Amino acid sequence: MSATEPLATGTLLRIDGRGAGSEELADPAALDALLAGLARRLEDRGDASPVRIEEADGSSHALPLDEAWLTLHAFPELGRYAFAAFSRHALGDAELYDAVATALRTGGAEASVRRRAADLPREADALARRLAGERAWARTRLAPLTALDGD
Repeated sequence: MSATEPLATGTLLRIDGRGAGSEELADPAALDALLAGLARRLEDRGDASPVRIEEADGSSHALPLDEAWLTLHAFPELGRYAFAAFSRHALGDAELYDAVATALRTGGAEASVRRRAADLPREADALARRLAGERAWARTRLAPLTALDGD
């Protein structure tokens, strides 16, 4: 993708999972291994290594590939996660959904499939910023609302 092509065409699968196993979500190394395994399915890449950000409430992972990418934001205390996979080629979205749901012992989920997505940046600082921004958005969607002060 180039600067003049802000969106790529392909298949984007997004999953917002709830009721997931907190033990699975609390193990960043296992989540890295999950993404690496999924990368082998998408591009037959055994050398893929995710980028990880760890925070007090969980971890975020990104794995840019040649013609695909994967992201995962885990919130173990909530039993929730946000997963996304994009490929410029056909993507077995039902198979991928099942692999993620099974690995994370998902109780329920909302999933969507789209045909266009912004690519992940390759430069480390830009990728870290994008991952942090997506994590904040995922936290907003997935974290239950707390009572407002003063009401």
